Amino acid sequence: MEYYNYDGSIAEMCGNGIRCMARFAYENNLIKSKNISIETLAGIKKISIDTKDNKVENIKVDMGTPELRPENIPVNIKNKTEIFNHKISIDSKEFFINCVSI
Repeated sequence: MEYYNYDGSIAEMCGNGIRCMARFAYENNLIKSKNISIETLAGIKKISIDTKDNKVENIKVDMGTPELRPENIPVNIKNKTEIFNHKISIDSKEFFINCVSI
């Protein structure tokens, strides 16, 4: 699967995009199995399709282990191993952020 961002650049993977692709393939009888693997630039992703009365109800994707280290997301916040409920101030307003990449 190749996924392109809005600006035309190619992305390694998109969770919503891969679910849409799996649903399209299943509903158009391109695949019969409810458990499939799709190759992406981020590796092979395992997909599980749940149906009820022959209609797709849910699609699960194993996205792998989340990345929490700021330098690998990338986020420039010093002296933090993970960013959970980190307070930032913008225009005199306080916000709490979490940084996670899949």
